[in-house]
Amino acid sequence: MAETALFWPEAFAPFERPGGGLQAREIVLTGMAVLTPRRDAAEALETAINLGFGVALPRELGCSSHAALRFIKTGPETWLCLKDQGADGWAAELKAKVGDLASVTDQTGAYVRVRIEGALARAVLQKGVFLDLDPSAFGSGAAATAAVAHINVVFWRPSAENAYELAVPRSYIGAFRHWLETAGSV
Repeated sequence: MAETALFWPEAFAPFERPGGGLQAREIVLTGMAVLTPRRDAAEALETAINLGFGVALPRELGCSSHAALRFIKTGPETWLCLKDQGADGWAAELKAKVGDLASVTDQTGAYVRVRIEGALARAVLQKGVFLDLDPSAFGSGAAATAAVAHINVVFWRPSAENAYELAVPRSYIGAFRHWLETAGSV
């Protein structure tokens, strides 16, 4: 049977705060999967990911990346794995590399990846996140799972810039956008 390509329509139209300082946009066609090692296979899984993709899985909450790949530790022995421009087939590619060492669950359609950036990005996010987002506490490569305006998201700092990326549940993207527009307007 032929494999059918998936296409998720854009769920988050670009947003810019009147007066500047805050931009938000969806990063489309991102492949997403949750990776969880099988019992007593965590070390072997780390080796398989390193050999297969050239990146080390983060051992603490945080994000490691290589080229178009991101591995974000979201909890004990659990990672959200992203591939830019990899919506079609990423979970299968990941599963092929890890074999029986881990469970791989495709999350491509479950989340919308949003990038929020600009001089006001941290101040606006801080209105809805109960974590210290100061660069000394949440620097480049940091990641967390938390509620933003009562919506559970995964978010991370991809670099030292004034930028954050979030994986927002697709069914809550409208509520998240409403919160962002409201929080960003004042």
